[in-house]
Amino acid sequence: MLFRNDYNGLIIKTAFKGIKFNRGDSKHVVVTASAAEVWDDLVKKTVMAGLSGLENLSLIPGSVGAAPVQNIGAYGVEIKDVFDSLVAYDLPGQQIVTLTRIAGA
Repeated sequence: MLFRNDYNGLIIKTAFKGIKFNRGDSKHVVVTASAAEVWDDLVKKTVMAGLSGLENLSLIPGSVGAAPVQNIGAYGVEIKDVFDSLVAYDLPGQQIVTLTRIAGA
């Protein structure tokens, strides 16, 4: 993030890191990644773990937390194709919420 002028307010930058692989059924693995992880690092770790689905999204700059908001995509694959849900803090509601992918999106 780059500010061209002074900003009279609070800026919060997430620094949470971590990637977990949880085996679901025989065909699925749930990958949980913290928002501050570098997106390309996540892609590399999934490929190294022998998982497919994210490899076309390699070398896209940004963080894991920004990926669903931007719906990053390349070479016929978009994050919405493999995204399940995210956990966030709702500032106006002052509560933790889980946001899921819209079916058919």
